[in-house]
Amino acid sequence: MNSHRVAYLAFKLMGLWLLAQAVVGVASMPYIWQSSPDESKGATAAFLSLPWLVSLGIGVPVWLSADWFAARVFPGTKLEAEVTPTLRAAPVFAVGAALIGLQLLTQGLPSLVSASYLFGRSLEVGVLGPDEVRQRLLWDVQGKASALEGATRVILGLALLAGPARLSNLALRVRREFGGSLLEEKSDE
Repeated sequence: MNSHRVAYLAFKLMGLWLLAQAVVGVASMPYIWQSSPDESKGATAAFLSLPWLVSLGIGVPVWLSADWFAARVFPGTKLEAEVTPTLRAAPVFAVGAALIGLQLLTQGLPSLVSASYLFGRSLEVGVLGPDEVRQRLLWDVQGKASALEGATRVILGLALLAGPARLSNLALRVRREFGGSLLEEKSDE
């Protein structure tokens, strides 16, 4: 099995995982709808459906385009057969990094949207102007931490998705660099 085929299967599994998360989220909606107060049912349902909507929105394209994603992770290996029948660490690392990137992106987007909504609500102008007490309640340390957490997940997810091959090469270089002994002396010849 070549690297492209392993990546293809991994992306199919990732798409399936994200779709399963979306189905679990949909299954929880009747409880959320029933337990929410009447005046905030719509807002609560919209807020709590965001994570499974993102899982669905990312899971379907990942499932349907697994071959495209695999070609991005391992360009030029689709039709080539690898010489060795066993997998090397670098291709497995590259696939793993891309999958972790997808998972981080899927988790980070709802946090960012939620934090931006809370920030916008905290800036609303009342009849007599901005309410500083309400602003502090809505956009407190927890809201800021949630925004930072979501942004960090999205940035890391995009970095892992955009460059798994580069990350794999970096890991190989680091391993080569630190592969020797500290007691060995280098000659200047």
